[in-house]
Amino acid sequence: MFVHGTRDPFGSIDEIEAARKLIPSKTDLLIVEGEGHDLGFKGKSKREELPAKILEVFRALFVRE
Repeated sequence: MFVHGTRDPFGSIDEIEAARKLIPSKTDLLIVEGEGHDLGFKGKSKREELPAKILEVFRALFVRE
């Protein structure tokens, strides 16, 4: 599972999608709009809902057929 901010300087969403295609098993991508590499956990924009959302997407990854 990938969790990636749209402002992450280490890779664009397109680059992450290209990397996912190289992985031979199921993957998922949770995009965090407007956040950088820290996913909003530094400074004023604390993303308190994000850990629960990550867990939800992670669990769903293993339930899919």
